[in-house]
Amino acid sequence: NVTLTVLSGTLEQVNADTRLLSLHIRVANLGTRSFYRTYYSDLRLIVDGVPRAPNDSLYEQVEKSSAREFDYRFNVPAATTRAVLRITDDDQADEIDLDIPAAGR
Repeated sequence: NVTLTVLSGTLEQVNADTRLLSLHIRVANLGTRSFYRTYYSDLRLIVDGVPRAPNDSLYEQVEKSSAREFDYRFNVPAATTRAVLRITDDDQADEIDLDIPAAGR
């Protein structure tokens, strides 16, 4: 009973080989659990089959019947135009396909 919604994303050129993808995500806890914790290990950005952890370690909680918004940042190769955001919770995984604008656009 937890939903994640990607609200927005931005790209920033880090160097010739790397861009920083920042995703602003809403975590809504619609369940009956007292807290849902968003851990560093809950999200992975899959690029060319390789899972990438967020750059920042996030340890927050979202109380039942409420929502909070968080920023997750990932380094991605500059040539990346497609990725998958994988969300894991209690051994269940869901994925969100992401189209990433080509560098220079």
